[in-house]
Formats: sequence, structure tokens, C-alpha cells
Amino acid sequence: MVTYILYIIFFVFFHDTFAYFISDSDNAGQYQNDELLNNPLNQTQSFQKINEMSMIGSEFQVSRIMSVVALNGQGQIVHSLPYPNSLRTIRITANQTNGLFSLMEGTIQVGEGMQLHIHNREDETFCVQEGQIQFRLNNDTFFASKGDCIFAAKRSLMAFRNKNTTGTRVLFFFTPGGIEEYFYKASPYFAQQPPNTNVTDKFAEDYGMELFGMPIWDDAENACETHRLKFFLLFFAIILCYKTNINL
Repeated sequence: MVTYILYIIFFVFFHDTFAYFISDSDNAGQYQNDELLNNPLNQTQSFQKINEMSMIGSEFQVSRIMSVVALNGQGQIVHSLPYPNSLRTIRITANQTNGLFSLMEGTIQVGEGMQLHIHNREDETFCVQEGQIQFRLNNDTFFASKGDCIFAAKRSLMAFRNKNTTGTRVLFFFTPGGIEEYFYKASPYFAQQPPNTNVTDKFAEDYGMELFGMPIWDDAENACETHRLKFFLLFFAIILCYKTNINL
């Protein structure tokens, strides 16, 4: 009986004290949480974690672009230049790469070539798969053979032709993509006989291209042979004049 009375007295006089300690412990925990959140260092770490999660999310978004398998021979065939059988195959389109690039390939016939032009919207990369192509890129004229790749930055002045190599094949990369829309529109007019270049030139302008006409291809080998022939003829004339005692 005495024990129960002592329990009652203890509870009446000391329950407030216990309540204080319990509530203070909860407040202390809340204070520690607030301190952790308000600590600049912890905020930085939290933001880093958030940024890392955002980066992971971005990578996940990129990976959601559908992969493309362009099998040999697949793609839309277009007439790309005002030459007979100047055919290209659009292998991968901007719609398939979320606008990152477009891929085109084709056989360049002997004598076929693209006039001097500038792309104001996209870079163009050429990869020669077979044969040989002559390029004019800004102030340089050169030949590219199988395995060679040429990068032409946007707003570069360029032209190309197949001088005399049969079976020449080239891959064309356009970055960003979208130029295939020009070829879709121009193809029927290039296929006409004769080709309607007035319309195709207007399409080219609409897609950010500037056209300057066919270049005068200055073949280094031909120029060298011409200079040698002129030198030989001059030397022969001097010898002939000397032998015949003609004063120059």
C-alpha cells in the first residue's frame, strides 16, 4: 500500500519534469535537422546530389533517342545534281537522330561534280569509300582517295568532282541534320530532262545555301605539263634562231 502511495506522489510531482526532458529531446533532434539543412556545406552537397540526379536524368533523356540500324541498300533515293544518274541514298535522316545529323551516300559518276557553294546552316563531312574525288575547299584544291575524310565547316566555299575514276563512292554527313528536305524537294526537278535548275537553285537558297557556279579546275599536273611544254618550245626556238644566225 505504501508503495502505491509513493508511486502516486512521484508521478504528481515529477511528471512535468519528465515531459520537459522528452519534449526537449524532440526539439534537439529538430534543431539538429534544421542545422544540417541550413549548413552551407550540407546545402552544397545536397545540390551536388540533385545536380548528379539531374545529369543522370539528362543522360537518360538522350539515351531515349531511338537507335537506328541502316542496312545496306536501305534509304530513300534522290537525284542530287543536274547530271544523268546522279543518285544519292538518304541513309539516316534528322528525324531519326533528333536533328543531330543526316547521312547520305552515293556513287559519283565520272565528270559529275557540285558547283562552288556555301552551306550557312550545317557542316559537311565527306568520307571517300571507293575511288577518288577532287575537292576545292576555300583556297585549296586536292584529291581525296579511298579512306580519306574531309570536314568542311559551315560557310566554307567548296566544290567537288569526279575527274576520271569509275566506281567512286562517298558518304556525306551533315551536322546538324535536315538538308535531306532540300534533296526531297529538288530531286524531281533534277530528274527532268533538261533539269530545271532555276527551281532547284531557289530551293537551295531556302535551305541556306549560296551557289557560285562551276569552278575552273586548275589541275596541277596539267598546269605543270603545260609549263614544261612552253619552256621546251622556247628553248627550241632559241636554238633554231642561233643555228640560223637570226638576231633576236
